Amino acid sequence: MSNEDDNYSKKGMEMDRALFPDKELMKNLTNPEFKALTLLVSVLINSKRCTVKEGVISVNYDEKVSIHLYVMETISRKIRETDFNSRWNQHLKVTARSRIDPNRPPLDVCIVSGDEQLPILDSAFAFVMMVESDFIRMPETLTNAIEDLKLSEEELELKRAREREGRHERRLAEKLRLQKELEEQRTLTFDFECHKGRIDNFTWRQLLEEHQRELTPTSPLQNMVFEYRSKLIGGLE
Repeated sequence: MSNEDDNYSKKGMEMDRALFPDKELMKNLTNPEFKALTLLVSVLINSKRCTVKEGVISVNYDEKVSIHLYVMETISRKIRETDFNSRWNQHLKVTARSRIDPNRPPLDVCIVSGDEQLPILDSAFAFVMMVESDFIRMPETLTNAIEDLKLSEEELELKRAREREGRHERRLAEKLRLQKELEEQRTLTFDFECHKGRIDNFTWRQLLEEHQRELTPTSPLQNMVFEYRSKLIGGLE
């Protein structure tokens, strides 16, 4: 092994330890996760923007915001939650932090895996590649968190209040829409039953005459009545 290869191997081991200070956790990785870890380590070794410490990949987005991917916590949570829920929606644990005000609480960011069949560390690899490509195709959740951190806490609270109000209004509008649809369906069913009772008392001639007069239904009720008459006529012919 050349000195260059030996140096690269040492960097790889150091990066492994930085990503997984808990060696026991690393032992729980599946074979696909280990392969994804190899890719992740290789890109991190050559990264110009990312730093890794105690299981966290960190990057400064700009002079105001930094972004942190909690690799070890993501894996821990996946192992813990999949033990109880085989349908766990795997996602990366990420936060956005203010560099201007270190005391400001970080914002949690949920970055969902693009393909749940792939190892979660593939998503971590994709995250680092996004960083290295100058944040091209950044997830909307991360974009929103960065924008929120650039607001004052008072402005952010006002924005969230407006968003809560908007969600409430949309839920209310949807509830009213469903109620209206239900009422219209009940009215339609009632009116149709009334027409059925009327038609059931028709003579053969009355049935044919009405059917000839109303050959072009123009409403849901008229269409239901037309089909009912047609069914009766077909059964009597």
